[in-house]
Amino acid sequence: MEKIQLMIPVMYHANSYVKGNKAIIGDACHAVHPMAGEGMNMAIQDADILGELTADMFEHKKTHSGNLKWYENVRYKRADHVIQLSHLAALAYSFPFKPVSYIRQRTFERMEEDPILHFKQMLNVSGLGMWKENVRDRFIQGGIMPVRMKDLPKDRKELKYYTPEDDYPWKTEGLK
Repeated sequence: MEKIQLMIPVMYHANSYVKGNKAIIGDACHAVHPMAGEGMNMAIQDADILGELTADMFEHKKTHSGNLKWYENVRYKRADHVIQLSHLAALAYSFPFKPVSYIRQRTFERMEEDPILHFKQMLNVSGLGMWKENVRDRFIQGGIMPVRMKDLPKDRKELKYYTPEDDYPWKTEGLK
């Protein structure tokens, strides 16, 4: 049997994304474990928000550098949530022991089997919305509680998606 080199879980989150008239995106502001494409996905989300913001700043001739704070306001808490999820997943993969391997595999299977856990995971990682896990979710993942067999109604799921107002709040609240 070959030995497998496991990566050490790392995470990084800058104190801020904006200083004066400069902004950072992607791994420069939030680095996650490179195993599921979250870093690339987060960088694309950063670029979307920052790109839309700067386009609006130039279109409305409101290029005051203080407007760049909108980008950080939108992205910081979202990125922090994904960083924590990614780090938790990376920790699950950092232990090579058979019992840990079994628990890890079973936890991920249960996330796929439970439609609500699956929706939460996909929503959070995709950047389309945020729905934090709760104690019940952790008990289901750990096998302490049974998986839920009922899916959420579409209208309940839609409540968890980010709206254009969430993504681009300066469009309704105004630029300086």
